[in-house]
Amino acid sequence: MFGTLLSVLFPLMATIGLGYGWARLGRPFGSTMLGQLALDVGMPCLALSGLASAPIPIAAFFSSAAVTLVCLVVLAIGGAMALRLARLRLQTYLPSVTWGNAGFLGIPLVLYAFGPPGLGYAIAFSAVSNAFNAVFSQVVSAGTIKPGVLGRVPLIYAIAIGALLQVLHLKLAQFVGHGISLLGGIIISLMLVMVGVSIARIRASALRRAIFSRSGAV
Repeated sequence: MFGTLLSVLFPLMATIGLGYGWARLGRPFGSTMLGQLALDVGMPCLALSGLASAPIPIAAFFSSAAVTLVCLVVLAIGGAMALRLARLRLQTYLPSVTWGNAGFLGIPLVLYAFGPPGLGYAIAFSAVSNAFNAVFSQVVSAGTIKPGVLGRVPLIYAIAIGALLQVLHLKLAQFVGHGISLLGGIIISLMLVMVGVSIARIRASALRRAIFSRSGAV
């Protein structure tokens, strides 16, 4: 049992530790650019590659996506009630309370723990989570939504193509599949390094509020 846990956790912690140590040493790290690369290129390629060869039924994929959406809605409702009780502004805190950006750590963890089948379910969760956040954050923070906001989320197109391939029982050409798989492969290590860098750059402030604040509105 311990050996199994170690085989899953050690690669993750070692890569996160690399990012943490890199940032603590003051080495340059462009989180904004690399984060955009991960979301716009790495994640869609990983999703398409995973779905094109995922050994999970397409029905199970969409069931996981539906459950994810329900969970996010429940979190939004529960978060709104808690923030009201704490007298904190929904526009400021509700998107963060609802959406946890779990993909950067969750996808590598699921892949190492459960292999390609687990990755298929993780992709379903991440796709719905990112699409939900793109709309929800704008609606809550700005009170409106820009037209075509979902059309600017590359992950959605990757999911649609991958699902279509599954439904039609089609396969990507080998050279295309290899290229997409190679691009998707950058995301696993990159996400974990970015987690480490983020941990190193975190500066605790208003910790009391983060835990159990009941102060006035911000």
